[in-house]
Amino acid sequence: MYFLNNKIKIKNIENKHSDLETIFLKLTGKKLRD
Repeated sequence: MYFLNNKIKIKNIENKHSDLETIFLKLTGKKLRD
């Protein structure tokens, strides 16, 4: 159960990160990383 919760947390962090990248891309027209 602990492991599963950890995986969900990691997934949420990844989703937040990709949201930030999308916002950054819209604001600057550039990608954070290639």
